[in-house]
Amino acid sequence: MHVENSFRVVAPAKHVFSILLSENAEVGCEPDAELVDPETFRARRRIKIGPMVVAYTGRGRIVGRDDDVLITVMEAAGRASAVSEAAEVAIAIAVNAQNGSSTVRMVTGFSAIRRAARFGAREDALRWAW
Repeated sequence: MHVENSFRVVAPAKHVFSILLSENAEVGCEPDAELVDPETFRARRRIKIGPMVVAYTGRGRIVGRDDDVLITVMEAAGRASAVSEAAEVAIAIAVNAQNGSSTVRMVTGFSAIRRAARFGAREDALRWAW
């Protein structure tokens, strides 16, 4: 599944990029997350896929980062212990300067195996379940 979204922030692009990738932002935005090292974290996430809610436990890490052009790529993988479910996600983030503000563009690729994969064919089937 492929999801794209963007948002605008009234702040310089380099500042926005540094905040998005700060250790506090990575872990602070994820409930039950903990930092393993500056580029790796562990987390638990509940995801609603169609009629199912699956709780994944896994790891995420920054696999690529270019501070000059303000682009980064993150990957995460998790497993659900109660059922035989697994998921992987890759997220590319780019920050562009525009007239004193910044546009953040995120492209996410999500894949699930087992039962959850049957509901992932439509983008609107995927919802974060906090």
